[in-house]
Amino acid sequence: MRFGAGDLRTAGAGGPGRPRPSFDSSTLQAGDKVRHAVFGEGTVVSCAPAGSDTVVTVAFPEHGVKKLLASVAPLEKV
Repeated sequence: MRFGAGDLRTAGAGGPGRPRPSFDSSTLQAGDKVRHAVFGEGTVVSCAPAGSDTVVTVAFPEHGVKKLLASVAPLEKV
């Protein structure tokens, strides 16, 4: 399955032995700076609940806008 620019991304996602976010994703808000293991630094555009998870939309200067699941994506608040 291929993902388009607006689809949910899990690139570099956590798995066994992979670090989880070092912050509570519920504290993220538009304008926050974050770092992703694959996409680099970006700016949070929005956060939306998705069941028991949160979809964090992040604008990465060199990779465009990505929608990431907070429980899976290796995000670090900068």
